[in-house]
Amino acid sequence: MENILINKKCFITGATGALGFELARLFAKNKCKLFITGKNNSKLIGKYKKLKLEFPKEKIFFKQCNLDSSKEIDLLCNLVLKKLINVDILVNCAGIFSIENLNRINSKKFDEMFAVNVKAPIIITRNFIKTMRLNRWGRIINIGSTSSYEGFEKTALYCSSKHALLGFSRCVFNEYKKYGIRSLIFSPGSIKSKMSKKIKNQDYRTFLDAKDVAQVILSNIQFNTQLVIPETIIKRITS
Repeated sequence: MENILINKKCFITGATGALGFELARLFAKNKCKLFITGKNNSKLIGKYKKLKLEFPKEKIFFKQCNLDSSKEIDLLCNLVLKKLINVDILVNCAGIFSIENLNRINSKKFDEMFAVNVKAPIIITRNFIKTMRLNRWGRIINIGSTSSYEGFEKTALYCSSKHALLGFSRCVFNEYKKYGIRSLIFSPGSIKSKMSKKIKNQDYRTFLDAKDVAQVILSNIQFNTQLVIPETIIKRITS
């Protein structure tokens, strides 16, 4: 089967996280041109160096960005287009998580959660979908969660934001599918990461491995066809 990812231009947010980095590795392995971003600059530089060490021949760019700032996002998107010319594959992987009682939620916490988990993907998608439409090809990969479909105790903000991302992904899919653009949302259960270690009353050993989740995502976008799976829930089967 032809590898349609070769020479595709890919932009990944949240590349310093477990899943974001594994996706970056897989796209680089498939000879995509990469631009990665993350909030922590030192961690981002570290991830960039690891990628270049493993894939020295591939073009990889990076820039730190605070996704809760619309101004920073727009500046970043302009830089991405300057370096890559266009984006074929957009991965909205950045996200923040919190556990707290509803009565402890305030406007600041609400704004921060929705800025990163909802507003940023919308702004970034808006910036890159124009060239996808002109090229009649594009893949928008939104990283949701099983929380996109359920509601869990003490995660009202997080679950609400992931429900919103699911709605956004569905709308973009239906609006742009006629232009060869596929907006897909992948909703894994808890992934082994620093963020998921905050989750209590669950066995961390049963959490998903980021490498496995990344492979599932890649296998779903690696072909050109009229058949498509716009929503994927990824869970581990436990006995």
